[in-house]
Amino acid sequence: MKTTKISDVAFVLQPKDEEPIGMDYEAWCEEGKKRFGEDQLGWKFVCPACGNVQCARDFFQYRKDGATPSTAYQCCIGRYMERSKVRDAFGWARPEDGFSKEVERPCNYTINGLFRIKAVTVILGGQEIFAFRFAEPEV
Repeated sequence: MKTTKISDVAFVLQPKDEEPIGMDYEAWCEEGKKRFGEDQLGWKFVCPACGNVQCARDFFQYRKDGATPSTAYQCCIGRYMERSKVRDAFGWARPEDGFSKEVERPCNYTINGLFRIKAVTVILGGQEIFAFRFAEPEV
């Protein structure tokens, strides 16, 4: 695993055999359309920490908790669920934190935290947006 410091508060964790992915917003949208069609709410993303596959529609039930459509490509859905049904992304939680040791996914990972794992950097209006990678389309 290659670790690259990108600022004073964040690190990118990237497997040695993989290059970070960067693209402009238009190319990112074209990739989403190619994989999943025009409806962006159905585009599926993979949490890099636990492998959970999710789309924006999955987060509708958590709108009152602050979830937005962009949450699907930046946070694992476990961040919005009861902790006893979620695993800690890195296994660092204390027992009293209440995370499950029995579930594989979902987890509590967010790409905008201290560690960025396999992030896709999308450039929109000169700004970098970090996103989960797209899931593979179902066949």
